[in-house]
Amino acid sequence: MPRKKSTGNALVPSTTPTFYPIAETTIEPTQVFRVPKRHPAGDGPWKNEADKVAWTDKVTGLACTILRHRDGGLGGYVGVPETHPLFGFNRDAIPAALAISVHGGIDYARACDDGPTETSVCHPSPARGDDHEPLWWFGFRCDRSYDYIPSQNPRDNDLGAEAGRTYKSEGYVYLQTVKLASQLKAVEDNTGESGVSLDLAPSPPVGLDPESR
Repeated sequence: MPRKKSTGNALVPSTTPTFYPIAETTIEPTQVFRVPKRHPAGDGPWKNEADKVAWTDKVTGLACTILRHRDGGLGGYVGVPETHPLFGFNRDAIPAALAISVHGGIDYARACDDGPTETSVCHPSPARGDDHEPLWWFGFRCDRSYDYIPSQNPRDNDLGAEAGRTYKSEGYVYLQTVKLASQLKAVEDNTGESGVSLDLAPSPPVGLDPESR
């Protein structure tokens, strides 16, 4: 895999922090980025959030990422290895019998993205540069009708005016992401939440336009 590009628009620490506080716990991140061109303006709950956080979930061993999208909202992603029964599956081909449930439903299924590191859904491998095992990522976005999406224009970020819509914070997305990881791990263990044995054949993958992120 070629070395990933950087846009040069991200403000990052000189080294990735050893611990990252999130959702009343701490994780050991593999990537932390703040991306000014995507970060919302104003003093909302997003003020001190990163725009990309990547880590390996200790419970499942799966790679996880929280990414802020162009519109200002967050999404969560979990990568599964080639040995996983759902590797290569289109999001619409995931069997309903698996009962996978996450915020708004899975709306992303794609291989590692070779886009800019700070805005891509991919996993780093410091020991081997960017040459690492392929993963297939499943994810969700907090952009539903009931989600508040902040703007880079501070005049638009009036949470009080957004009756019925709530901002899904970094902590919320973290909890949903590890929930998705646990469900995907259950599939790998051949149980799923349904508890039934599954004999899955991969469907032809359908890629997503990276510009839509």
